[in-house]
Amino acid sequence: MLSFPKNHRSYHPRRGARRGFTLIEVLATLLLMTIALPVIMKGVSMATSAASVAKRRVEATTLADSKINELIATGEWQNGQLSGDFGTDWPDYTWSAQVNDYDGTNKQIDVTVNWPGRSGYPDALSLSTLVYPNNPITMANGTTGTSGSSTTTGSSSTTGSTLGGGLK
Repeated sequence: MLSFPKNHRSYHPRRGARRGFTLIEVLATLLLMTIALPVIMKGVSMATSAASVAKRRVEATTLADSKINELIATGEWQNGQLSGDFGTDWPDYTWSAQVNDYDGTNKQIDVTVNWPGRSGYPDALSLSTLVYPNNPITMANGTTGTSGSSTTTGSSSTTGSTLGGGLK
């Protein structure tokens, strides 16, 4: 058992003293919050905006890749419609395609997807692929078909500036 000397005084706050924050401490805290909150909110706003732009680009890349595959699979790249939209599922996106001679026998298909961007300027993303129209392939049922494509490359532009790049 512990025992204290008789003249030992334990700490007791004065009866009239109050615990709490002083006016200076409260004002200093408010000042720090007024400086920090706008900076934090600007950071959150920028992060949200960047996420929105990234989401749109991922959607546009997926749509462009899908359209290239559709054009090649159906053969529409040879004489079909080379522009349009993606229907009611993707109402903000439109596409256009261009077929160019790559090396005399092979063709390059460029699909560009456009969507409304920020500040009223349209954003666009382009994907390219090579098609080998005279490349005979044997199907599983023994028939022979033609067509094939290479790796898809892409580039993206935002308000007129080029981002990324593709092999040509």
